[in-house]
Amino acid sequence: MYISPILFGTELSFLVLPGTIVVFIASWLYMDNPPPKDPNAVSNEPQKLSIFGKLAAVSKASYLNIPPP
Repeated sequence: MYISPILFGTELSFLVLPGTIVVFIASWLYMDNPPPKDPNAVSNEPQKLSIFGKLAAVSKASYLNIPPP
């Protein structure tokens, strides 16, 4: 995206930077909290949440009107 103006002579849109940031954060969240291998498995290990994981838990808790962990 950032090299195409140099290589192909295209114009850099104002939406490239915010789009790049959104894709980066979405990829980071997916890698930080991958889906469980077995959805029916119960784990007794405490979860280690990053700042994005904590924000997702608070957001989910407020959406479902339950107290956050």
